[in-house]
Amino acid sequence: MRTITDQRLLKRSEHTIKLLQERQAKRIVMLTALGDKCGRVKNENSVRVLIPHLQSTLQDIPVKYLDSQTLNNSAKAVEDLKEGTLYVAENLNFRPDEHSYVEPWIEPEDPSKPKEEEKKEVPPPVDLKKMSAAEKKKYEEEQKKRAEDELAKTQQRP
Repeated sequence: MRTITDQRLLKRSEHTIKLLQERQAKRIVMLTALGDKCGRVKNENSVRVLIPHLQSTLQDIPVKYLDSQTLNNSAKAVEDLKEGTLYVAENLNFRPDEHSYVEPWIEPEDPSKPKEEEKKEVPPPVDLKKMSAAEKKKYEEEQKKRAEDELAKTQQRP
């Protein structure tokens, strides 16, 4: 299990939690991200290590662990949580959709509406951070050419 070596962020979050208590927040759910952004559960990066530290520093508020299953179920599950309690949700880095591409929701087509004549080709998402300088330049030139072609097509139509 991991040990906490740098407590600066915990100290800052403690001040925020105390402020929320003063402002009479009903429930406090703390979201965190520890370790690698892998989308898999790694026990050494679990937030359970934070709970004893938070309980010792925030003695006037109970601190409980909130597993990802409870958080995923629904907003109703969050409303069912006890008031006046700090809940520490499991590491967000464990969620596969937190750091990887997830296909956006597309509404099903309505059969009563007319269909478009042309379907535009949508290129896959590109991560510019992972590209070399030459690849970025080539990608930008391709995007510029595509935009010019689209503009030319729209100007040709009556």
